[in-house]
Amino acid sequence: MSILERIYSVILSLRGGGIVPISLRLSQDTCYQLLEEETLIPDSPEGFARVLEEMIGLDIEIVEEHTDVIVAKEIFPDRCPTCGENVAAASVLLRRTQQQGYIRCSNGHTYKPEVRILYLNIFQKPSDDMRNSHLEVCPQCNSKNLQYLRDTDAFCLDCEWYNMKRM
Repeated sequence: MSILERIYSVILSLRGGGIVPISLRLSQDTCYQLLEEETLIPDSPEGFARVLEEMIGLDIEIVEEHTDVIVAKEIFPDRCPTCGENVAAASVLLRRTQQQGYIRCSNGHTYKPEVRILYLNIFQKPSDDMRNSHLEVCPQCNSKNLQYLRDTDAFCLDCEWYNMKRM
């Protein structure tokens, strides 16, 4: 799978799950690999970032260390805790939370959601240790396409299942 396909795969897996991709951080080595894969010839590193931003639709940050992550924000809870109503799309919830500090559902209930920042590694593959101590398949859709955020926190790239602890 190419780097761009990996990036799109992670971004598309976030649809409908209350997680909004914000930006993409790539190491210089990954940028060079991506240049070779996509046969892009930028005039400068800034030009390369600009082309990628247009292709992917996210802000691109090129960093020196080995960091190849999609930075995303999650609104928790994404439904009204009183009545369970789905209030709005995650991007709308995120904007309202950042502007007002609270969310109001159509039934008049007000709550203050938590905004979590997630760093989703585009190259993460479960190691042998993780395969032994963690899930190998998604319990909801039986996909082997799981993304681990921490040793115990994971979510499925193919459906909306996740096992992250609520705070």
